[in-house]
Amino acid sequence: MKQLLLLTILCLSTLTLATAQITRGGGGAFTIGTQLLPTSELLQFDPSAPELSTSNISIGGYSFFQFNSFVVGMSGSGFYGSEKTDSRNTYERGGGMFTVDFGYKVVNSPSFSLYPLIGLGAGGFGYSISGLDDVVIGGDTPAPNESSYNYSSFLFDIGLRFEKTLGYEEGDCGKGAGMVGVELGYLMSPSSNEWKTGSGASVINGPEYSMSGFYVRLLIGGFGGF
Repeated sequence: MKQLLLLTILCLSTLTLATAQITRGGGGAFTIGTQLLPTSELLQFDPSAPELSTSNISIGGYSFFQFNSFVVGMSGSGFYGSEKTDSRNTYERGGGMFTVDFGYKVVNSPSFSLYPLIGLGAGGFGYSISGLDDVVIGGDTPAPNESSYNYSSFLFDIGLRFEKTLGYEEGDCGKGAGMVGVELGYLMSPSSNEWKTGSGASVINGPEYSMSGFYVRLLIGGFGGF
């Protein structure tokens, strides 16, 4: 019993020491992953169009400052979805987002960190239809060959981030290390039908849409602290 108690005290002391070793610092990473976003609502622009995949490639990055276990930072990502083509048009979509993030490192050691995040920001989404027919210049009633529709909204982001540091090195300004990790979360926005055309005109009776969906991202970056 005494040995178990001694082992428990030793483990807690080690955890406390490890946590105390990093009280101030900052980090950042390049991110790449998958972002799910709804696409069935886009068929309202052209009911005969093929439905696009909900999966998008997400490429971006984040940076943050750490004060004890509290984290304040910012994140940004661009979304790129595969296009589809039928006999008449090519259909594609994409978008992006930016958030200010707040988190707390529930696990905060020199070797790895685990922390939930809440992000507040804004994002945008675009859908375009490009005609495959030739355009005749000088005709009496030339038809437009391309249409684009854009949507923007406030965003909320709830995520869980795991960061694994790769060997600290001492420097004049503290310790630094490489970092890899993974982030899981859910992006959401209020539902709205306030779409704009490429020229900025309002779309009347546009589809109700929300930039909401799960994501997973791989992280490659670095961290430095005291």
